[in-house]
Amino acid sequence: MGAAALALAYVANGRFDAFIQSSGLSTWDIAAAGLIAERAGAVVTDLSGGLWFDLAREARSLGVLAAPPAHHPALLALVH
Repeated sequence: MGAAALALAYVANGRFDAFIQSSGLSTWDIAAAGLIAERAGAVVTDLSGGLWFDLAREARSLGVLAAPPAHHPALLALVH
């Protein structure tokens, strides 16, 4: 697909079951769509299960996992 924001929006509306990207993202890539996914009920975290939005992180260093609450823990375990 090529756009993390689009993939996160697809998680928000149910078109995608989940979205995982291990790295290469910046805050501006995911800020709006990550919030949309959270407001739609998805759990959005970084790949360690922590905060996904952190302005202190360097550009192109973020990874993100977004999934429904029922699937998020299992997917988080798989990426570790």
